Amino acid sequence: MEGRLATVLWRDRLSGALERCVLERVDSGFRLAGTALLAADGVPVEVRYAVLTDARWFTREVAVRVVDADGLLLAMEGGSWWRDRASVPQLDGCVDVDLGFTPATNTLPINRLDLAVGGERELTAAWLQAPSLELRPLHQRYERLDERTYRYRSGDFTARLEVDHLGLVRDYEGHWELVAERYAAP
Repeated sequence: MEGRLATVLWRDRLSGALERCVLERVDSGFRLAGTALLAADGVPVEVRYAVLTDARWFTREVAVRVVDADGLLLAMEGGSWWRDRASVPQLDGCVDVDLGFTPATNTLPINRLDLAVGGERELTAAWLQAPSLELRPLHQRYERLDERTYRYRSGDFTARLEVDHLGLVRDYEGHWELVAERYAAP
């Protein structure tokens, strides 16, 4: 069954950035799409994105566009990543995409891994920064602390993530907080 599952609005406590994100079920899996409003070196930046996954939450395609600037299309097929139809071998082995300007993409591994409480797992994500659109592999670890709380780690960085029943972040410790939400009727 296709359709919108949730619409959320986040605010970054540190930078004041805002983001509106929609999670939808589509015929082949799920779609996360959003618009982030942030500042980069004192300049206002609008970033629009869409992430398509299969039914098991594996990333298949990512489109990101910095309004009035650049855009890119990422695709993952058979363990290989492609950026604007060119192979990106340094991302081979990356299972997920991590858009560094939004908490939305934490939803992908949280749902895909389906960890039991106390369980943890390492993965490598294709990490995309905005507005530079720089890509690189990023090693990450997710640990499920309780029904709706995870510990996220990458290098020396650690944060608690509180999520809703869909795996969308409600609180990203020290950074993002949910300020508004709307869920589809059951």
